[in-house]
Amino acid sequence: MTVPISALQRNAAVVVRRVAASGVAEEITDRGRVVAILAPPSRVEGLERLRQAGAVRPAKPGRLVDVIEAAGDVPDIGLMDALTEQRDTER
Repeated sequence: MTVPISALQRNAAVVVRRVAASGVAEEITDRGRVVAILAPPSRVEGLERLRQAGAVRPAKPGRLVDVIEAAGDVPDIGLMDALTEQRDTER
């Protein structure tokens, strides 16, 4: 469906509610030319959206165990002690 920009200006809330309820995008026109598309958000959210965009990839099985084993014994110190130690080595 197309909506003239003048109608959008007068009835923006109605148009937005219609798109939200129907889930169908509407074209906004200015003098008969499409200038924008008002569309509902993608149903894909969060991590799945990042996967589809190629921003993240699934972990490879067994990798975390390998890293933990390679780290060996990790000293049992508190966060504040670790920060103090890091600051002392940087000076």
